[in-house]
Amino acid sequence: RLRSARHALGRLSPLVAGSDSYGLIEIGIDGLQARSGSERDIAAIALRAVGVHLRERPSAAVSSSRLLAVLLARGGGDDVQVVPPGEEAEALAGYPVEALALGATEYAAESMSDALERCALLGLRTVGALARTQAAALAARVGPIAGALLTLARGFDHVRWYRSQGVAASGETCVQYLVFQADDVLRLGARLKQNPPIRPAD
Repeated sequence: RLRSARHALGRLSPLVAGSDSYGLIEIGIDGLQARSGSERDIAAIALRAVGVHLRERPSAAVSSSRLLAVLLARGGGDDVQVVPPGEEAEALAGYPVEALALGATEYAAESMSDALERCALLGLRTVGALARTQAAALAARVGPIAGALLTLARGFDHVRWYRSQGVAASGETCVQYLVFQADDVLRLGARLKQNPPIRPAD
């Protein structure tokens, strides 16, 4: 059933992927607005397209964060939830930190489980608490998986999704944006003056 639903969505978007183990179908909607309307309209079209192929009523959510879209869609409901760009971290903040496992599927389940357990021992029980943690401090406590956890917690997982679809996408940052926060600028002064500027932790 999921296969035929994915095929139906292929008529709407060239980027269609699915996970039979989670019962998920993901589509890329960038560039479809000119032809199909708003993000909410596109999601409604997608729901109609797959509805005839599935036993259960499908649900949809739209976000530039794949993880957030999955979490919102899994919550169900009749309305399509749309999270505007820039509001992903706030929308993710209340979820338990264990929800990050849905977004970091390329890591072994045991290493992800171990990292999330360490987060809980550190008192980081929600995605929001984790997102406010400095990268270097988290890496010292949970290891190299810290970068992936922080990226997901802050809602920046769209590059990973496009790459999984075969698109030559990349993202970059500078180490100072991962290590320093706005209060460090006050402490270190002009040495941290740059463009774009160092942002607050939240």
